[in-house]
Amino acid sequence: MDDVKQARKFLLYFTIGLIIIGFIMLFFLMNNVYGVDYPVDGFGKLKWCEHPLKEMELLDRRGDYTFYSYDGDNRVGGFNTQRVSYKFCRDNFCSVAGAVEGDYNTFVKLHDLFIAYYGPPNSYHPYYWFWFGETNIMLYYDTIDKTGYFYYYYTPPHIEIAHEREKAIEAKRKKEGKPPLKSIKRPPTYNKRK
Repeated sequence: MDDVKQARKFLLYFTIGLIIIGFIMLFFLMNNVYGVDYPVDGFGKLKWCEHPLKEMELLDRRGDYTFYSYDGDNRVGGFNTQRVSYKFCRDNFCSVAGAVEGDYNTFVKLHDLFIAYYGPPNSYHPYYWFWFGETNIMLYYDTIDKTGYFYYYYTPPHIEIAHEREKAIEAKRKKEGKPPLKSIKRPPTYNKRK
């Protein structure tokens, strides 16, 4: 039972860390840095903006966001995954994160597969690779844990929530007599949402 609690705790912290990275990626989008659009329409059995599957296990609920785990999707590009966490924005599938354990050479094969499928990354740093578009993708290799992490982040639901929060902030600022803030721009693919 303690192992399950520790796994859930780790998954929660891991997911929160990836959410922070997601907000950094969202910051780039809000400043109109919008990359190449590649065909990513979801992950595993789920398409973007679909509702959680019945067999998914609820991990956590925080405001507009709900987190689930699911044992049915355990492979990325032929590689076994672990600790996959699904994030839903107002019950619409909007991001997924997971881990691929193995030495760096194993991870390089996954990295090469991503480059073959998505093209060269828009940004990279030692052990971090980013692809920006309607769906942002991040790969990261942790040299201490010997684990690679992947993160898919579908931007329209996140931008919609950010836009609604911006409107609420602007209404409050207007009521307080303060000047307006810079507007959040929606990506050109926003109207494709279901």
